[in-house]
Amino acid sequence: MSLINCPRKRFFGTSENKLRILLSTCKVLKTFAFHVRYSRHAKTCTLRALAPRIRSPSLQTKNPAPQNSGKKALFMNKHRQFLATTALSFLLVGTSPAWAQSGTDANSGDVVVVDESEIIITANRREELLSKVPISVVALSRQTLDLQGARSIDDIARLTPNVQFSRQQFGSGNRSFIAIRGIRSTVGTATTGIYIDDTPIQVRTVRSATNTNIYPQVFDLERIEVLKGPQGTLFGAGSQGGTIRFLTTEADLDSLTGYGRTEISTTEDGAMSYEAGFALSMPLVTDELAVRASGWYRRDGGYVDRIDRTTGETLNKNTNKQDSYSARVALKMKLGETITVSPSIFYQKVSTDDSSIFWQSLTDLDAGDIRSGNALRSPVDDEFVIAAIKTEADLGNVTFVANTSYFSRDMNSYPNYTEYVWQLFTGQPYPLLPSLTFGADYLSSQDVFTQEARLQSSDPAARLAWTVGAFYSHSKQMDFEGIHGASLETMVPLLTGRTVEEYFGVPLYQGYAFYDNQKSIDEQIAVFGQADYRFTDTLKATLGLRVSHTQFSFDGVLAGPTNGSAAFFSGKQSETPVTPKFGLTWEPDQRTMVYASAAKGFRVGGAQGGVAAGSCAADLATLGLTSAPTEYGADEVWSYEVGTKSRLLGGKLSVEASAFWIDWSQIQARVTLPSCGVGFMTNVGSATSKGLDLGAALRLGNLSLEAAVGYVDATYDETLQIGSATIVAKGQRLARSPWSGSASAQYDLPLGDVTAYGRVNYQFRSEGSRVPSIVLGYDGTIPGDPATHFVSLRAGVRKDTLNISAFIDNLFNDRPNFISRQFTSVPFYDGTTTRPRTFGLTLTSNF
Repeated sequence: MSLINCPRKRFFGTSENKLRILLSTCKVLKTFAFHVRYSRHAKTCTLRALAPRIRSPSLQTKNPAPQNSGKKALFMNKHRQFLATTALSFLLVGTSPAWAQSGTDANSGDVVVVDESEIIITANRREELLSKVPISVVALSRQTLDLQGARSIDDIARLTPNVQFSRQQFGSGNRSFIAIRGIRSTVGTATTGIYIDDTPIQVRTVRSATNTNIYPQVFDLERIEVLKGPQGTLFGAGSQGGTIRFLTTEADLDSLTGYGRTEISTTEDGAMSYEAGFALSMPLVTDELAVRASGWYRRDGGYVDRIDRTTGETLNKNTNKQDSYSARVALKMKLGETITVSPSIFYQKVSTDDSSIFWQSLTDLDAGDIRSGNALRSPVDDEFVIAAIKTEADLGNVTFVANTSYFSRDMNSYPNYTEYVWQLFTGQPYPLLPSLTFGADYLSSQDVFTQEARLQSSDPAARLAWTVGAFYSHSKQMDFEGIHGASLETMVPLLTGRTVEEYFGVPLYQGYAFYDNQKSIDEQIAVFGQADYRFTDTLKATLGLRVSHTQFSFDGVLAGPTNGSAAFFSGKQSETPVTPKFGLTWEPDQRTMVYASAAKGFRVGGAQGGVAAGSCAADLATLGLTSAPTEYGADEVWSYEVGTKSRLLGGKLSVEASAFWIDWSQIQARVTLPSCGVGFMTNVGSATSKGLDLGAALRLGNLSLEAAVGYVDATYDETLQIGSATIVAKGQRLARSPWSGSASAQYDLPLGDVTAYGRVNYQFRSEGSRVPSIVLGYDGTIPGDPATHFVSLRAGVRKDTLNISAFIDNLFNDRPNFISRQFTSVPFYDGTTTRPRTFGLTLTSNF
């Protein structure tokens, strides 16, 4: 009797839930009458092909079998076992872009099937093979992240087509914006959900420029999942364009495992970078209690020099260096046979010495001279801690999962405001006296408590797979922006002969020339459910629904000489959004899946304070306003998607394709007032985003090829005017770069007991469009974003658990010039670029 033994440790990892995936897969082999047996002690699963059914005596009497029926039955049984073994091996090969491997156990003759490359993801809040999830997902394993040299969210976005990431060219330069499939907004609650495990950490962007998302640095992550399209049913508000999930590595109850990485590199015309980190997981009581602890540090060397604009003297060489720290401790406790409890604590701090923004007038990108003439540095400290506990209980054919977490973050930024204030008051950006500089304080904090509980089916043989749950979150956010006023008390008398109070009518407010302090609270409670019903072995329908109730409240004060008399604001808003999802999936065979879906995404509205009545009066008048609006409404998307995932050429080629159409209505946006440099939030009509995602992976012997491309055409549907000013124009792009893509090739060369390899990676983004000339704040001197081309090389050797490699990032030293300026009245331009060519060595250990 032939057996197929699958070592659980190698194919299924350490989670028994992954066995259910194989059991579900084996349904396609029901023709061969499989029996599945799992041994907890041996940690193996055994699939046995049963003998053909024997007819009942009565039937045998009526229909006597031929004399050779015994031989025929034996032949049929062996034929059945052979086909079963072949089919299962082929199936496992077909689901992996990098093959499955099979061999024969020397003692028993059993066929052993191993697949170490197929990624298992939890995009639907249950473990599933990536190739079997009917949505567009990019899953980056730790191995892939290391091979690509990914260290930050900037790298992740560059690797993922139709994900756009940018940083604001003002202040400390740390404020960032992320968009998936063109659903991009610079204000309000997030359009992209950001999760660390099951904890949402995205920030609400208030009117001031103080706050921005924080992202975990890339170390000791099990994988990163990028879910494209609205995820409102399972992930709630703030996932209109999609969700990015950073999944940390759990402790292993069974064995000692670890991961280490160290790297050193140098940037052309810049400074050295280096890092070191180590993670260790060990069972304290085998199969009952384990701990995983990690620590990591990285220095990213700078490449921008801050100089004295009048003398040319270098004040800070490579001023934009950054230090990152992280530490994590996670426990895993098994309480009896059915309950697992996993508490963890995760800490991260990122400290940047100065902005990466340079002055166009002082910079020669071709020569590698990147300089800033800012009067002051703009440092940033951003740190967070997450304390979380996850509980899982196996209730037979139902699993209970509960996640409780607390996320606390403090971001302190101290940007240079010297040129901004001088331009605002005198019409030119340079101080008349070198000592008359202006700094600012951007202080932002988040405190978020999250609780989610869900029940979900766990019987892989059932036609109905379902998940139901409840969610609660309470988020308190503090945002402060203040421009120091000490120099104003010298500057104003110098220019006007009057004191600050005489000139503005009010004195400094707590030492600040500009003072904006806001506290906001977001509270959300929701119930949700999603069900997949399999009508046949090839056709499945999906229905999901989430009903939420959200409440938002804020209070704040706007004060200081530039704002006039102190004004106190408060507001509140509540909504009850409903976000459904519908889908159909057809799998004509185990190598092909075709799906279609329609889903709704939702973003709650909010309230806001005013703007300075004095300095912004002219801009408000252009809009036909005497004051800024005090609230803005919700916006929503409906997304329609069709796609396919296929495994071809015996599993050597995997292909994915999807096309989408998104209708976005009542878009929350910021209206910038060009004369005073601030703005307010409002709803600006509707937009349509349409496009496609394509991806392919091919394995030919030791050669691996991968490519992905994305196209998005996201534009406003109509022109919106307020007063005599055009806020947005019909056809104006939300996603300014329509095309993006990546490609890679790797060749592995076995050399005795080591494997040498070489790899090339390439990412590109097409040229971005300009803002239409009729739009308020249009600057005809600012071109669209330039196209970018990023090529990297990596070559190394692997032996057992060690991997050492040399790399070159930005091989051709591509230095795109992203130009901006704060005021249209003077020729004073800023800019940013990508990190210049970088050479380095990396050593990793994975055991």
